[in-house]
Amino acid sequence: MRIEKAFCVELGKSLDIEQAREAYFAQGKRRRFTFLCSDERCRASDPRIGVRVSGVNYDKLPNVDTIFKTAHFRRQDPHIPSCYWMEIKEAEDLERVSNNGNDLVSALTAKGMTVITRFSIPKTIATDTEQNEEQDEIDQIRTKPSREERISAYRKLFSGGGSSSKSLESLVSCYEELKHEEALDISIHVDSHGNYSFKDLFCHVANIKKDDRFHVYYGGAKLYKRYHPGFSLYFFDDVDVGNGGQRLSLYVDKQNAGRANHLAETVDVAESNPQSYLTVYWIGGVREEERGLAVDINSLRHLALRFKVPQNRG
Repeated sequence: MRIEKAFCVELGKSLDIEQAREAYFAQGKRRRFTFLCSDERCRASDPRIGVRVSGVNYDKLPNVDTIFKTAHFRRQDPHIPSCYWMEIKEAEDLERVSNNGNDLVSALTAKGMTVITRFSIPKTIATDTEQNEEQDEIDQIRTKPSREERISAYRKLFSGGGSSSKSLESLVSCYEELKHEEALDISIHVDSHGNYSFKDLFCHVANIKKDDRFHVYYGGAKLYKRYHPGFSLYFFDDVDVGNGGQRLSLYVDKQNAGRANHLAETVDVAESNPQSYLTVYWIGGVREEERGLAVDINSLRHLALRFKVPQNRG
């Protein structure tokens, strides 16, 4: 059953799973959160404890080397029939029976994967307004007076069988799982940029500037220096943007790194494992500097890191 948001008791608001991860790692003394259904009437249907939802893996750092179940919400208690997540489930079941959806996406979803088929570039600043806007389409459908109208609208919204996201972390986790499943030909729509396959959306640093389309860039990098909590990385591959191959680096200063503990802690793990490296994913581009090229991003929401240890081929 799809649950894309849940109400966090400790924070007093509804969050998606990546917002829950950010909030968890931002805590001084870390404790797992208590989640309830984000549907107000469903949540209030059990006056004792509410309708509980489980948060899975939001308290873990994503790891490229070991594919584990992507962070997600999972139903824990029964939901009332009029809960909008139950209505969405009914709509998806009807769509699956009619075979109008993507069979591969449906099959992977049935295995418990979250397959993202619609992506919006995350805003550079997180605001309460942004958090409220993320559910606009669902909220509009919820205002329809009849269940039949809502089910029909949900069927149209989720006809591709996938999920929507505004989180690069979630998109990268989806990409890594699809790569593991050898399913990178699945299509995804990027708002304001059009349709891609996952294979075409993600572009290795060696191919930067090969076309003018939007891409999520990625490449392997090694920790160069720590500024606690800041850091700098050097990429293994040189990049040619028209002036010959140049070295590419990423620098995150102390102030910015301090606002993204999940990134700083991923670097901590790499620092404590000298044989390891990091796969860097980012939205943006590269800029020329005196000593070479640098990753150019507008926000740490446009950056994701994955820790990796080379496999022993011996």
